[in-house]
Amino acid sequence: MVGDRSGGESGPGAGGGTLVRMAEGRGELTVFDDDVFLASYPRSGNTWLRFGVSNLAGETPTTFDDFDERIPDVYRRSDDELSRRPRPRLLKTHERHDPAYPTVVYVVRDPRAVARSFHRYLRMRELIAGEVSLEAFLPGFVDGEVPFGSWHEHVDGWLRARSGDPHFLVVRYEDMLRDPRRCLRRAADLIGLPADAAAVDRAVELSSRERMRALEDEYRGRGEGRWLRGARREIPFVGAAREDDEGATAPMALVEERWGSLMRALGYL
Repeated sequence: MVGDRSGGESGPGAGGGTLVRMAEGRGELTVFDDDVFLASYPRSGNTWLRFGVSNLAGETPTTFDDFDERIPDVYRRSDDELSRRPRPRLLKTHERHDPAYPTVVYVVRDPRAVARSFHRYLRMRELIAGEVSLEAFLPGFVDGEVPFGSWHEHVDGWLRARSGDPHFLVVRYEDMLRDPRRCLRRAADLIGLPADAAAVDRAVELSSRERMRALEDEYRGRGEGRWLRGARREIPFVGAAREDDEGATAPMALVEERWGSLMRALGYL
């Protein structure tokens, strides 16, 4: 599926794998040197990227029924199961930087939109009380008192460690919305996928917001929710994203004050 860097072996420890301990007690992962990771801080657009890459790589259109099988979320499967998958593997993660991760496409998003999305997500998961306002949520968010910690530390950690690395690509979520073809071509080049114009056009069409929203509505309408294991309520990913983006540039003095330097470097201020 991914490029031509086939390692050939599989199973724990095969091919010189490195065991990485994931954050917040989420288990361990054997990382192989031919792995490719789609990484991001939570609520940053990883789902869209997974759909786009999956549609570029797959012969049949990706749906919410199979996209986690095509590009697995490392938190939903055991290390033993993942280690038995054909290599090279393409995996999704929210982990902070670790030098063991070889090739990485890293998605970054305006933290003001991330804050809105995370606030909505945690309330819908009933991990914070429904009456907690966005204003009340922001101090804890900027202090990293949310799953996977501080947006700034996560993003800055990856960018500082991998700047100039030919096996590392930063893709802004906002650029994926404005020019999905260019972003998908860049990701495909790093991953090692064919990216001729026709293939990219097909993948972009199959991964449009409108199509993904329809697929998500159909999936949820059937009562499916395996990829949202543990959720107490059904949580729309695609539909909610538009609301987050529409408010992405509204003033958020605390976020801008604390993270202004990195936001300016990324073109958000």
